[in-house]
Amino acid sequence: MRHSMCDMTLGFVADVGMDGWTVGTPPFMGDYFYPGFPFEGWELQIDTLRKQEFNVGSTAIGANISYSNSGGVISSTWQGVFDSVTITQVTSVDTLGLFFTIKVTLTNMAVAPKNDIYYLRTLDPDNDETWPGGSFTTDNVIQHQMPDTFNVSLVSATGLSTSAPYLGLGTTDTASRAVIYTSWPISYTVDLSTIYAGTYTSGGAWYAEGAHHIADISIGLMTYIPHLATVDSAGDSVLRTTSAGERRPANSASFTMFYSFSQAASDSAIAHTKPNYPLPGTLGIHNLNNTAAINMYPNPAKDQVKITGLNATDNLSLFDMMGRELIHAQPATGAAINTMSLRNVPAGAYVIVITDANGSVRSRMPLRKL
Repeated sequence: MRHSMCDMTLGFVADVGMDGWTVGTPPFMGDYFYPGFPFEGWELQIDTLRKQEFNVGSTAIGANISYSNSGGVISSTWQGVFDSVTITQVTSVDTLGLFFTIKVTLTNMAVAPKNDIYYLRTLDPDNDETWPGGSFTTDNVIQHQMPDTFNVSLVSATGLSTSAPYLGLGTTDTASRAVIYTSWPISYTVDLSTIYAGTYTSGGAWYAEGAHHIADISIGLMTYIPHLATVDSAGDSVLRTTSAGERRPANSASFTMFYSFSQAASDSAIAHTKPNYPLPGTLGIHNLNNTAAINMYPNPAKDQVKITGLNATDNLSLFDMMGRELIHAQPATGAAINTMSLRNVPAGAYVIVITDANGSVRSRMPLRKL
């Protein structure tokens, strides 16, 4: 996977087969939104004030401030300020994976609180338009919508060519909302609260879980923060139930969204943003809530990983990003520390799935093999 960034709008292509950029027909897919009238970016609404950072028709308010490349993970940090709120967005790409994450942190630097904050990430997906048999049309589906059994919001777009390239946009933030809509880009006149409430319908919009619409239209993902305290409350802390699940200063809030390039990669992205969280999967295994702490180390790993918190009747399986099971039902030993050998596993991104004696999932953990 490769991506480019300018004023925190993103362009991306993906080697979905993970077999090399010159291998296959086509060898890679994308650019996923650039053909024709390019549209990707985000919009922020604070109270009634709005700011758009689309790659068309926008005025930049920030800049990339740092870049890192360590352990196979590339990260770039963008930062800007709007209405006395500092916006920090960290985009992280695992070079061996088929998804990337965007962690957004909003920090109120004003002496007055900020209320009713909405952040919308959105694009017009043109997954396979640049390749034979492709077009601007995609099959767009609300795969999960909060409130959801698994606390996931996920909207996807799949190209109609024989390659059927997939693009997912999702989050495990509980204050989130996915949407499919026809009137794009979103106008400044649109109150983002209507999208979050599911009442925005201009030209056509879909919100229900399972809804799908085949057309050259847009998909979006929104999260809502009801309140940011004043800057002088930064010493206090609050726990926000988000994808990060982290404690932040009272004047700050964070959430994480992801783009994924296969259905299995969506599962991996969900597991990555909320480790040990049961989720719906494409691996054909049912899930079971379990509060036991299962941990894995090291990650990334070279020859083996060690896993703690297992029961004697558990099984360990290793799946690649295409959903193929490479290590099948390796039994746990019941010891305090269980080991899975990776000596015969190629370098890449994987998911370790822990199932109990009934075949129900106890945990799903992303792993990168060096």
